[in-house]
Parts: sequence; C-alpha cells; structure tokens
Amino acid sequence: ADAAMYAAKRSGKARYLVHDDSIDLGAAKRDRNRREATRAMDENELRLEFQPVLELENGRLHSVEALIRWDHPDSGVLTPEQILSRFGEVGLEADLDGWVIDRAAAQIDHWNSTLPGLSGRIRVGVNVTAASLLGEDLPHRIEKAVAEHSIEPGQLLIEVSENDLGADPSRVIRMLDRMRALGVGLVLDDFGSSHTSLERLGRYGADLLKIDHCLVVRLSAEVDDGAEAINAILAVTASLGIDAVAEGVEQIDQVPELLIRGCRYAQGSLFCSPLDDLSVIPWLERIDV
Repeated sequence: ADAAMYAAKRSGKARYLVHDDSIDLGAAKRDRNRREATRAMDENELRLEFQPVLELENGRLHSVEALIRWDHPDSGVLTPEQILSRFGEVGLEADLDGWVIDRAAAQIDHWNSTLPGLSGRIRVGVNVTAASLLGEDLPHRIEKAVAEHSIEPGQLLIEVSENDLGADPSRVIRMLDRMRALGVGLVLDDFGSSHTSLERLGRYGADLLKIDHCLVVRLSAEVDDGAEAINAILAVTASLGIDAVAEGVEQIDQVPELLIRGCRYAQGSLFCSPLDDLSVIPWLERIDV
C-alpha cells in the first residue's frame, strides 16, 4: 500500500491510486537490479575485453576498444547492450562509465609497466553514455583515473555514440570541450546509425569517427547500397582532418571497397574478435611507430 501512496504522490496532488501488486513487483525488481549492479562493480563480476582497431593497408594497430562483459552468476555472460539496459533501469549508467574508465586506465598502466617498449603509446577506447555526457562528474572521473594510474591522458579515447549527440546538443558539446581540454582523445561512435548532419561534424572536435556497422555491411558484393553514405562521410572527415574507422568489418570483400574510398582504419571480426588483456598483447605489439 505504501508503494501506491508514493506512486500517487508522483502523479500529482488530489489523486488516489488503488494498490496494485504490480507496483510492488516493479519496485522489488528495481531493488534487485540495483543490488546486482552494485555487487557486479564491487565484486569483480564485470571485466573488460579489447578489440583491435587496425590500419587497413598494413595491419598496424591504432588502438583497442574496451568492451564490457558481466559474468552474471545466474544469467551467464551478459553483452554490453544487456549490461547497459540493466544499469540504465536503476540509473547507474554514469557509475558504470566510471568503473570502465578506471579499469581501462588501470589496464593501460599495467601494459605501460609490463610492455616498456610500448609505454605511453597504447590507446584504449572507452564508451560513455548519455547519462555521463549530461552530468557533471565525467571530467572528474577521467582526471582521477589518469592521476591514480599515472597514464597519459591521450591514452584514453572517449567514445560517444552518435545517438547521444542529440540528447541535449549544447550540453553535450560543452562536455566534449571539457574532455578535450583534459587531453583525452574523442571518438564519434556508431556514425551513420542516426541522422546527425554532416555539416555539424566539425562542432564536436573529434579525433576519430567510427562508421557504423549498418553502413559497412552494405558494402559487400551482394549488397552495395552503403557506398553513397560512406562516400559522403569520408569526404567530410577528410576535409576536417578526422581519421575514420569502419566498424563491424566481417567480409574480406569489404576491405578493398573501404580502401578505395579512403577509409584508413577498420575494426571487426574479420580481423580479430574481442580478447582478454593477455590475449590482446600480440596485437598491441603491432602499434604503428
């Protein structure tokens, strides 16, 4: 009954709601999900895997993208999409972003120490959510991780999905400006999945743009209707001096199509699936000197 009272208050004054067991069930589910999400961060149920971003012409490494996994005791291994959904239901997306930033920085520090020939040159991309872009804590989380783990700011690449650019454009741009001032790299992710105007691309100050898989997959010999969109994106990135990465490259016939269009980098299962921190080391040794 208390749940019905609070639900009525949220609905406004001079209202009443009949108690419904579904309210209790919904609250119980949220409480359980919050406990599970907090436990996952505190008890090492979360971990990172790393997928290389490679230069198409020579196979040298540009960076790796950190991809989160949750070894859930009941549900098995959860994907990034499933993890974001669960954390989002209880308003902990920004906390999750903070966890990933800290773990990525710690991993960079470890690689800097154990791979001295590559120290300071390993770059890791970290995805952040709209909750962080619209909040105030993201720059502090980045500064704290960089300082605590003694890494160079430029070793962190903050990846922002195109879908989140429109959440509140002016606030997002201000946040991107603040992050750029910290010295981290900025990546526009999943580009082409939404409808961001190419004319506005320069406003974001990105160092790298990732072309969404939905366009890349259409470059195959069987389905060649993604070329026009990719051509337009690459023309603008070239004019702005932004490097481009093709995401989700899965077929060998997509590689020459990307090369002739001037796409320098690629990422996908054709080259390498996400790997743990030890298995990815041979790829790290391909860093372009």
